[in-house]
Amino acid sequence: MAAISVNDIKEKILTNPLNVEAWSDFLEAVEEIPVEEARVMYNQLIETFPTSPQYWTAFIRFELSNTAFAQVEELFRRCLLKVLHIDVWKIYLTYVRDTKSCVTGFKKSIKEAYEFALDKIGLDFYSYSIYHEFIKWLLQMLPQPESESDAREEESMVAITNVDEIRQVFLRGISCPIENIAALWKDYEQFEKKYGGSAAQNRIDSASKVYSKTSDVAKRLEKLLEGINTKRISVPLQNTVSERIQLSRWHAYLNFEKSNPLATQCFDLLVRRVIYAYEQALMCFSDCLAFWCDLICFLEQSIETASKCSEGDLSEKLNEEISRTFERAMDAGMKDEYLIYFVYSRFLENQKRYSEVKEVLQSFIQIPNVDPTLAYIHLMQFANRTGNLASARAIFKSAREDERTKCEMYIAAAEMEYRWKKA
Repeated sequence: MAAISVNDIKEKILTNPLNVEAWSDFLEAVEEIPVEEARVMYNQLIETFPTSPQYWTAFIRFELSNTAFAQVEELFRRCLLKVLHIDVWKIYLTYVRDTKSCVTGFKKSIKEAYEFALDKIGLDFYSYSIYHEFIKWLLQMLPQPESESDAREEESMVAITNVDEIRQVFLRGISCPIENIAALWKDYEQFEKKYGGSAAQNRIDSASKVYSKTSDVAKRLEKLLEGINTKRISVPLQNTVSERIQLSRWHAYLNFEKSNPLATQCFDLLVRRVIYAYEQALMCFSDCLAFWCDLICFLEQSIETASKCSEGDLSEKLNEEISRTFERAMDAGMKDEYLIYFVYSRFLENQKRYSEVKEVLQSFIQIPNVDPTLAYIHLMQFANRTGNLASARAIFKSAREDERTKCEMYIAAAEMEYRWKKA
């Protein structure tokens, strides 16, 4: 590609950073761009589309091709916990296997990497390859005795450590509705017959009850997911037909997970599955305000349920998750959307975190070029509920002095005064 074409690409991106077609042209032309310049553009790309896995993987592969391992690890640090997509995690695991195999203690590093991956994306419908690769690697790590005496000597060690660990990974995968679960089950049966001894059939019979349920859910889940484009670039909504279809399919998937299809008695598992489903939806539609607000509302309802069930640890974790969700929404371009501030402030008030309510509502009011009327009204009403009439009047005074405030503020203040006098 000629240099002028590269300049044209840069001009298009400069004119409209959300021009997906221009960024695609950049990815095709990247080999003709100096490394440092390309690196700057890649950073701009992932800052513009921070939830798009294909752009993160493209950047990582670019750094790998330049053997820039320090930059690769920095990219993993930035994206692994934010972009829970199989493609990102597969390239991470490949990187760990390829670069740590010559390092002292590499077996431990590889094992920890796979365990880390399963903790974060083990619920993913497309996570079969992660389970399969991990189990295959663990089997290779089993001691291989050279004689019968060696076998007797190592038998107890194998049964206590490695064999049991592999069994737990199998059972973990079988308990999740994932693609190719039938293949995982077949491998598990063969594993038990080879290593399970006299208890093998009992273990298989016990696990088959779990497998029967999860395989049925996996089939239903496959039908729900087959029409969802999990690699959609998250751009501002245009209300197109294709967008509406995709949003409808995502809502169907989210509602399916909320319905507890596994009929699990573990509330923590149900919540984690629903949160993970929202994570997947938000990677493709980070500009969808409804998804962010729905997630916060779901987390709030889950906190109430966890409190009733005396699951204090889960309740505390979900409180932290709501705060993280609000912060992520701000980073994802929701700063000008008042509804999410209102939803979050309502949650904080229910938790009696009054100082934070004021901070959240005032943070919206301080944003230039937004209409702060509703925020002022809700802040005034909040002060009226939790403070006194004087503090509410002080907020009304501030609103009057703000040129952006609309007439609804005066109506709300008049109604507040009327109710005070009537009381």
